[in-house]
Amino acid sequence: MSALPTIFAVGRQMTLDFPRYFLNSLSEASYLLLSALNGIGWMVGKVNKNLQN
Repeated sequence: MSALPTIFAVGRQMTLDFPRYFLNSLSEASYLLLSALNGIGWMVGKVNKNLQN
């Protein structure tokens, strides 16, 4: 039995799975980025309030 068909099958499966993994990691990264921006905005807001009082 040759290993080539197995390699092709695995390669094809990885090619099919790649967009899904890519989209998942992309959405995860954007979520983390939004959370970080949100936290920074919240801290800046607190500092501004403290400076105004």
